[in-house]
Amino acid sequence: MGQHPQDIAGMINESAKTLSWLAELATVIKEQAFIGTAAAHCRIGKIAGVIEYLGHDAANSFGCYGEDVIDSLIKAGLIEPEAG
Repeated sequence: MGQHPQDIAGMINESAKTLSWLAELATVIKEQAFIGTAAAHCRIGKIAGVIEYLGHDAANSFGCYGEDVIDSLIKAGLIEPEAG
């Protein structure tokens, strides 16, 4: 596939870390939402910005990596290109 197994494992590990961070951030938002103070709302806004960044960054990184893996599999003749 043209990818070193450690690179593939590394990307999977990064995916897991990112999802763990997103879950932790969601937990904090849930806890802060029940406080209801202005400071809590400010903190919720900041945390939402971090989630937005992590989500977009992860989607971009993992999407590009996934496309590269699919291209390698097609070139190796292990899968067929999608129609369309």
